[in-house]
Amino acid sequence: MMTFGEVRCAHALQTWNRVNGPTLSTDTSHARIARITSSLSTVMVESKDELISLVTQVRIGHGYFGEYYAHFKIPERSDCPCGTEIQIREHILYDCPLFNDARHTLYSTAPDGHIGSLLGIKKGIEGLASFLKFTNAFRKRPEDDEVQ
Repeated sequence: MMTFGEVRCAHALQTWNRVNGPTLSTDTSHARIARITSSLSTVMVESKDELISLVTQVRIGHGYFGEYYAHFKIPERSDCPCGTEIQIREHILYDCPLFNDARHTLYSTAPDGHIGSLLGIKKGIEGLASFLKFTNAFRKRPEDDEVQ
């Protein structure tokens, strides 16, 4: 039996092509943001602004997590509270033991395990929103305010 990570890798290209098409070369940043905003408004009509903001941050990879801090040289902690050296988006969504209890919301909406399904299709975005409602994932840690 394949692990969740192996399934995710095995279906990566297939899912990417299904969700995004075979190429993004003619896609502009503005067009991508318009698609993101459009899909959020149809998925989470009754959601709070904070949740919509969090979902957007996770989808575009800009937010309160170590990989973002390290990339942009922001003086915040880049490690994960679980002990992982660098906190990346995929670690939070798929591997971090701090979120094991809420991870079922992701598995049920993106059974192929690919990040493109989770972040790029309606059902996956709904699962991500549910995951974010029940966790403190992708939120600034209180101790981050003290790091300088």
